[in-house]
Amino acid sequence: MQTKMAAIFWVTCFFLCVFCTAEDQAHAQEKLRDSREKLLLIYDPSLRDTAARIHQSYPTIKRELESLLHMSLVSEARVVLMEDRETFQSLSGSPFTRAFAVPRQDLIVMHVPSGVQWVTLRDVFKHELCHLLLHENISDHLLPRWLDEGICQWVSGSLGEIIAGSEPSATHLLTVTHKPFPFHALERSFPRERIPMLIAYHQSRKFVEYLSSTYGSGSVVELLLHLERGANVETAMLRVYGAGLEELEGEWHGELRSHHAVFVWLSRHIHHIIFALLPVFVVVVVLIRGLKRRRMDEEEEEEEGDES
Repeated sequence: MQTKMAAIFWVTCFFLCVFCTAEDQAHAQEKLRDSREKLLLIYDPSLRDTAARIHQSYPTIKRELESLLHMSLVSEARVVLMEDRETFQSLSGSPFTRAFAVPRQDLIVMHVPSGVQWVTLRDVFKHELCHLLLHENISDHLLPRWLDEGICQWVSGSLGEIIAGSEPSATHLLTVTHKPFPFHALERSFPRERIPMLIAYHQSRKFVEYLSSTYGSGSVVELLLHLERGANVETAMLRVYGAGLEELEGEWHGELRSHHAVFVWLSRHIHHIIFALLPVFVVVVVLIRGLKRRRMDEEEEEEEGDES
């Protein structure tokens, strides 16, 4: 928590510095403000093209989020784009992040490395903008961290701020260990170590996806609506799902265990399955070739009949 507060402090100082000394900083950074769309972009000159793409895409991304979550983003979104990794890391306080949001400042800060693909950058930006939208409509103390991150991954399809890397995937780790963190332990903060952090992000997304697939995507939106109206998570879940967090978490754990059982069974019997299916595959190929050959013969006979 202290690290997070320190990051917010330094980001606030940086933010104020940029705005209060905009004329003096003109040589270092550029600004693009769209008063109509309520968007302010601050970026390194080398990221001018990226800033232009975000500016162009912002109305569409914003409308997508508002339509999905049935909420409105009224405040001006302030987006800082940085190319230098060290400068960004000094603000984020973590070597594992590539973006972060400070909803109290309506602020998004993103590291934009050279050569990053636009589709990746767009998903990250959508994820961070989702944080601003959620926190503008739901009080901080009513929005647990796991739900905040789970929703933002659910709507963006992206881990967002976390750099995935080449370590074993969180999906694999969660399937093999089937020991996710209890959600009450992720209410206000996530682990800072890389793999536990990935697992925390992944399980948050998977739980929201479980609620959506099991009870319908509208149930997740309804859950957020109750939080927006002032209910806590436990009360909101009881109203929407007829069960509290602990019971729903237990149901989800049961699904994880069943997936784990299937995974283990397949890993143990994969060779037998392949050898069992191989003859079937051969028969199918022979039948397809026979049908193709018969069709060709029929077409040749029709052509000969036409010629005669």
